[in-house]
Amino acid sequence: MNKKLYVLILATVLTASYAQAQFSYGVRAGLNISTVVEEDNIDRSVYYYYDVETKFKKGFHIGAVGEYEINKSFAVQPAILFTTLGWKRDINASFFSGFSEGYEENQTIYFNYFQIPVNALYKSGRGKTKFLLQAGPYLGYALNGKIKKKIDVGFFADDEEEKLEFGSNDDEWNRIDYGFGLGVGLQFNNIQASIGCNVGLKDFDNHKLVSRSNWALTFSLAYFLQ
Repeated sequence: MNKKLYVLILATVLTASYAQAQFSYGVRAGLNISTVVEEDNIDRSVYYYYDVETKFKKGFHIGAVGEYEINKSFAVQPAILFTTLGWKRDINASFFSGFSEGYEENQTIYFNYFQIPVNALYKSGRGKTKFLLQAGPYLGYALNGKIKKKIDVGFFADDEEEKLEFGSNDDEWNRIDYGFGLGVGLQFNNIQASIGCNVGLKDFDNHKLVSRSNWALTFSLAYFLQ
């Protein structure tokens, strides 16, 4: 072998070793507390009383996480997660005529997402404990969804479950979701604990009179194997 080949092999080995030393991977899991941000222009003049209360719903996320360390203070952290989102809503209504009883409906809406967040991390601190700041976009794809209803009109009560349909029609949902996340956390050796907020920027309801986007508070633990 000539000297150029030796130099090339040495450079390749050193580059591979450096890249391996800078990249780590592991698992990430945690809790989601999610709801929906919505606006609508639906005419509810058929009711003399109509009230909707939107509530939070608990869910979870779990998946794989990686981290590329640019230097001691900055890193890029992508992840591939299975994420459950949704919200609860209580509907109370009364009609002008023909219906003396009030109408009550309790809904729980479930969405299961395949989600890919990519966060930029800033790390501050010395030793094995560091303070974390993170921010970055995420992309989501809805795998499926359903809505559970508890209906009570006084003389009649029923429980219903409906599978959500995805597509481009007005009565269907958009599978694509994307947004931006912010968070803070602490790192102890190879464990990271963080709390964050994901703000959806995509209207995933195809109905022309309704606009809906996801919002979630997240609590995460990540354990890096390497």
